[in-house]
Amino acid sequence: MASIFLTAKGLFLQELYRHAISLEIPFNTVYNVLKQYGLSYRRQDMLNDWNIIKGYEKMRNTMKYVPRAKLISDKLYIPTSKPLPKKYTTKFYVKVLNRRTKAVEPRFAVIRHDSTLRRQDLEEDVMKMFEQAKEVGSEDVDILSLMPIAGWKYEIGV
Repeated sequence: MASIFLTAKGLFLQELYRHAISLEIPFNTVYNVLKQYGLSYRRQDMLNDWNIIKGYEKMRNTMKYVPRAKLISDKLYIPTSKPLPKKYTTKFYVKVLNRRTKAVEPRFAVIRHDSTLRRQDLEEDVMKMFEQAKEVGSEDVDILSLMPIAGWKYEIGV
């Protein structure tokens, strides 16, 4: 995998790719159909986008099955050659209750860290982040649930 970033056309077609991957439609079939309708682009770029989305879909939501007291394995992080602020980045889906509107809302939180950590430690970092946002007045929410949904790790030469 060359990069975790999709091309502009890949971003445009990512929902179609996700749907085709979930239906187990082969890449060549999708490529030929898009070519017929004039929506294809350079095959190598298209295949790269397809593989990025396919890899993400395969790794997606596997972290939520890690027990809270256990380390999230290095194998659950998607390798990237794009330099990150720290070696690991973990993305969380957070369900919150907005105190002002009384509505349940989704939020996403990103935690960056230098080594693999226990899920519990990462969740505590997310809670601290929301507490700090409360203190400065930017968020007035209560966390209902949170779960890790994806992660990336920086590796040279990936």
